[in-house]
Amino acid sequence: MLLSKAIEGFVVAKLASGYSSNTLGMYRVYLKLLSSFIHDADVNTITPADLERFMAWVSTEYKPHRVNGDTSPIPRLYIGAGSRDTRFG
Repeated sequence: MLLSKAIEGFVVAKLASGYSSNTLGMYRVYLKLLSSFIHDADVNTITPADLERFMAWVSTEYKPHRVNGDTSPIPRLYIGAGSRDTRFG
């Protein structure tokens, strides 16, 4: 299954679980960014190294388009928020 299809299923499941539209909107933004970064790979081929490269890219090279005009990369602190894996925090 392509990551883009898995993302849509994930979002639908979270919507059914009562997640807010704001939360789901942010999930979509970052998960689609991940999907684009790894060229919409099959979920069975995605490795921890792929995810680590993505996390490094988002926190160093990615230039977000924020309402306030700030284009600085996303701090690693926010990327790992809520994660039990402290390698990303």
